[in-house]
Amino acid sequence: KTKEDDGLVLGQHPEDGRFIRLKVGPYGGYLQWGDDNDEIKKSTHTLPRELRNFKMPESWDDESEESLADMIGLDLEEAIKYCSLPRTVCMLDEKPIKASIGPYGPYLMYNKKYVSLKPKDGDVFMIDEDLAREIVIDGIVNKNSKSAGALAEIGEKEGSMITVKSGRFGEYINWKKVNAKLPAEYFDDPSKLPLEEAWVLIQEKEA
Repeated sequence: KTKEDDGLVLGQHPEDGRFIRLKVGPYGGYLQWGDDNDEIKKSTHTLPRELRNFKMPESWDDESEESLADMIGLDLEEAIKYCSLPRTVCMLDEKPIKASIGPYGPYLMYNKKYVSLKPKDGDVFMIDEDLAREIVIDGIVNKNSKSAGALAEIGEKEGSMITVKSGRFGEYINWKKVNAKLPAEYFDDPSKLPLEEAWVLIQEKEA
């Protein structure tokens, strides 16, 4: 029903009046801020796993006054917060450290590289500057990764890491010696590319 209605309108963003919609895709629920005909380009925002991976209850009634947003516990105020991501936490060597949420959970992004946030680190809205710098220095700056030069590590398949790299002709997906084109919707944040989608593209290219 949500797909048929082009998403469930949660309300209008106070900054510009554009609609925020709860939509459902292949990987669960997500937010869309803006529409195709808006002057400002629409943006999509990943929800935390507990809000994204909901299931329709057996007792669901189409005539119920309870909306889908009520059912999963998401209101306009919360949606506005998630639409503010990624947010800049602080600076390190004149480059921003940004916090956001991806398909595999919350993370910090620095210099086009990513490090996951653990529950003990706090959430993406509350993490403090000192801790963010410490995590980035340990997890990105000082990390001796096998995937050197990667913009993002998507996940492992058959014992080898799928990464997103930057080359002469732009960003691309790499697995072993196979390279595939990165879909345009992931140019801004390659870490949002779902592992299964990347694997399908790799398999198609290999074939």
